[in-house]
Amino acid sequence: MDADRIVRVRYFDGQYLRPRDFTDEQDYHVAMRRRHNLAGHSWGIAAGLAVTASGGPPVVEPGLAVDGYGREIAVLRRLAVPPLPAPPPGGQVPYDVWLCYDRVGSDQAPDGYTACGTGTAYYRWQERPRVLLTEADGDPDPARPPGVPDGDLGFGPERTAPEEDHPWPVFLARISPGPAPGKFIVDGAARRYAGVVAASVVHPAGTARADLTPDADTVFAVRDGAGATPFAIDGRGTLNAGGHLAVQGELRIRTGALNLPPSAEEGKDPWQIRAVKDGTKREIQVVIAPDGDSALSIGRYSPEGKFEPSLTVTGDDQVTVHGTLHVTGKLIAKDVRTQAADDAAKSLATGTMLSGIAGAAGVAAKLYEPQGSAGEALAGVLAANPALLAEVADRLRADHGDVAAGLVRKLSESEQRP
Repeated sequence: MDADRIVRVRYFDGQYLRPRDFTDEQDYHVAMRRRHNLAGHSWGIAAGLAVTASGGPPVVEPGLAVDGYGREIAVLRRLAVPPLPAPPPGGQVPYDVWLCYDRVGSDQAPDGYTACGTGTAYYRWQERPRVLLTEADGDPDPARPPGVPDGDLGFGPERTAPEEDHPWPVFLARISPGPAPGKFIVDGAARRYAGVVAASVVHPAGTARADLTPDADTVFAVRDGAGATPFAIDGRGTLNAGGHLAVQGELRIRTGALNLPPSAEEGKDPWQIRAVKDGTKREIQVVIAPDGDSALSIGRYSPEGKFEPSLTVTGDDQVTVHGTLHVTGKLIAKDVRTQAADDAAKSLATGTMLSGIAGAAGVAAKLYEPQGSAGEALAGVLAANPALLAEVADRLRADHGDVAAGLVRKLSESEQRP
């Protein structure tokens, strides 16, 4: 077949056909099939071809590969791996197992059925696999097979593939002698598999497609029939999920943070969840925008489907507990500033007062440490709210007269001291 043009046999009535015409017919179809293999696929193992050594010497299991020239290499039944060479004086060495395309004449014509002077004639070409062993040298490199010229490593469908005189080995496995005689260790981790060469893979029904490098900002994208993009990966390695993302196993973030960007019109920094390590100290940080409109809430959904917060932290350093706060240890405040008491504070102060000054002192001692005595803390609350002071005084006179009288005596004694 011509190397610089694609031609095929044209038949017509009364044509005189020569052997070359039938050869050209076969060459056309073989060459076009190999072009198709290279244009629509990347070369490598298509199916099977595992190297096993469970019951004795290594063998290649049935399968199919396509080499870098687009030629199919089919193994129809188990194929024995040639015996390993004798080990060198320094000990055992591993060997790489490769599979090559080969072609030989088959079905020899009987005597008297060939033209004189043509030599040995065959009725068929037999395409068969051939196993190649090479001594291992460093890590396997299936992308650079031994014996392939550098100029052919990027062999494309515009070129005509050669025949068996140009081998292109396909890597299958690395084998090493095992710990016992007749045992082998097989490592097929570096095997190269055939793939699909396409810019887009479309479902037959047209309901979905996968785009590979569809534009400068997207490396991989999955789109639905309407053109929406529920999943994409950009050139920076960022995964964008346009819908729900379900993770059945673990979701690990080795570096960086989980960013929750605001909408474009908000113009704020993204919220982040990140793991920080400082020496032996590890910390989970949740970062929100520094304003009162941003909040981190922990809560639950009510039976009616309404979110009910239990704890809220806003970006302006406000913490709100929506319910009961149980403290099993100590609550330590470095800087306590008094402010006007709300209804809850009033009820707490009144309740503790009605339980007795000693009881109130015990509660305050647990709440505030080490900022002065419990009396100082209680006095600060009453001083900040005259209405609460009046209410406490009325309740003491009404329900705890002896306590009120004792308080009056203490105040009088304090005024009479020099």
